[in-house]
Amino acid sequence: LSMTPLIDVVFIMLLFFMLVTNYQRWQTVSIDAVALPGSSVALAPTPAVLALSPVAWTLDGEAITRAALLDALRQRVAGAPALQVQVLVDSAVPIQALVGALDVLREAGVTQTRLGAWAP
Repeated sequence: LSMTPLIDVVFIMLLFFMLVTNYQRWQTVSIDAVALPGSSVALAPTPAVLALSPVAWTLDGEAITRAALLDALRQRVAGAPALQVQVLVDSAVPIQALVGALDVLREAGVTQTRLGAWAP
């Protein structure tokens, strides 16, 4: 067997890796937050937890209807536009109920949503 094709492939690979490699040394610069006089630190609002089960929906542990959820979320978004809602879904919940809940979140103005599994 001839070794010429193998050597050609090795040289092509060598050339490829030489061209795509960056020879700079990566360094990091640490940036520490400094509180300036007269400034205040804005804390992120506590995320709301919406739990969906086949029986009921709960917002932060309290049972809630779809209409009441919309009103409650609109009030919270008005006070904290960066409100994050964590949606916990039971495996027995139909997908249409999840889509309906996400529609309510969108209609209320919630822009940050996290999905998770939930077992009651």
